[in-house]
Amino acid sequence: ELDSTRFQLIYDNNSTVLEYHASLDYSFDDWYQLDASAHFYQYTLDEIEAAWHRPEWEIKLNNTFIPDEKWVIHANINAMGGINVLNLASGNQVKLSTIVDLHLSANYEITDRLSVFATGNNLLNQDYQRFNYYPVRGIQVTGGLGFKF
Repeated sequence: ELDSTRFQLIYDNNSTVLEYHASLDYSFDDWYQLDASAHFYQYTLDEIEAAWHRPEWEIKLNNTFIPDEKWVIHANINAMGGINVLNLASGNQVKLSTIVDLHLSANYEITDRLSVFATGNNLLNQDYQRFNYYPVRGIQVTGGLGFKF
């Protein structure tokens, strides 16, 4: 009996993926860098209906700020959508909601060997699933100390 909360690998014997990709990299002096990219995927399959759990598109905006030699700050937003899923137990097919994830992190170097950091994920507190029946947690914040040997 199939369990809808477990993954089952499904193969297509002759599949191809055509990816359209655009990217932009920009730097301003030594204190700002932008990496932006957009990916659009076209799947050609022989035996299955869709590329299950694979996105049709992804957009990424990654910003890095270095205000001085001790600070590094990242502000990133990632989005993806068009993810088709199949529940093997019921045979139901659905398209998952669009995912938008805001990520912020900061690292402060106290000395050459000691640093402190904080990271926040899903800061928009979006209720989404990247994989069917696997919800992502709400706002996630972590912090800590780093030590270099």
